[in-house]
This record gives sequence, structure tokens and C-alpha cells, in this order.
Amino acid sequence: MNKDEIDKLINQNFTNISTKNQQIDRLKVEINELYETRKKLGELRKDILFELIVDYIDIDQEIQFESIHGGGLSYKDKIKVIRKNKKSVTVEFLSTGYKWNEKKIGTTKRIPAKVFGECVYNTSHFKTMIDRNETLKALLG
Repeated sequence: MNKDEIDKLINQNFTNISTKNQQIDRLKVEINELYETRKKLGELRKDILFELIVDYIDIDQEIQFESIHGGGLSYKDKIKVIRKNKKSVTVEFLSTGYKWNEKKIGTTKRIPAKVFGECVYNTSHFKTMIDRNETLKALLG
């Protein structure tokens, strides 16, 4: 190979590298956009879940959680719904799954709507009930 052929190959490689770097930059932008869309859809999902929960939950209804949750709700906590509105649900702790956490019994806690909706939806009883009712609504119109 002569010097011109080597220079030509080097230039082609630099061009290829530059093109690949531009593609990588575009893909990074797309990934960021997809991440933001996913984040917004996740928030929308939480809003919709809570609306479903509010439709199917009653004041004085008792709920026992089957797994560890957030917002101050824990494994095997049993609560009673005292108040509910669009922003939050106020609950009274009837029992707790942990002996060291018994001081919660008899206390009330205001739980943000999105957190409560997610926690309640993840209990098998409510998930089954909501799925069944939503299917019936779709079938019956």
C-alpha cells in the first residue's frame, strides 16, 4: 500500500467513527426521551390506580396488606379507612405485622393518594375485584 491508499483508509475510518458517534448521540437522546415518557406514564398509572381504588373502597373498610409497602404501611398491617379524598387517604392502624411496631396500633396516618393506591392495588383481593369490575364495565358498556 502506498501513502495515498493508507491516507484514504484512515479518512474512511475517521468518517465511519464520526458517523457512528453521531448515531450514538441520537440514540442517547431517544433513550432520554423514552425514559421521560416512561416516567410520565408511571405517574399516570399511579393516578389511575388511585381513582380505581377510591371507586371501590369504602369508609370504615378494613384492609390487611400481604406484602411490604411504602408510605408507612408494612407487611400484615391491618388498617381501617377513616377518610378519603382526591389527595390522600387517612387510615387507622388496627394491627401490625411486627411486634416492635405495635405502637402504631390505634394511631391514624394520612397517606398520599398515589402511594395508597399502589399499595392497595397490590393486595390480591382488591386487584381481583378491580380487574373483574373493570372487565364487567367493558362488557356491559
